[in-house]
Amino acid sequence: MMRARLTYIPVEVADQFEDFIIKRDVQILDAVKARTRDYSTLSLLKLLYQLRGNPMTFSDLYSKSK
Repeated sequence: MMRARLTYIPVEVADQFEDFIIKRDVQILDAVKARTRDYSTLSLLKLLYQLRGNPMTFSDLYSKSK
């Protein structure tokens, strides 16, 4: 049995994907504690949210991932 992964994501993201990819938990200010079975899904959602607000090149993204 796989354990659920928890992390905080922006409220906007939680509103878009609630009950589809993530399960919403406690909300603190403008972030929501999110739960999903696959941690890479949460990482991808956070990355897409970051790119939406702050465009960057692939080189920038690669250098920040190290």
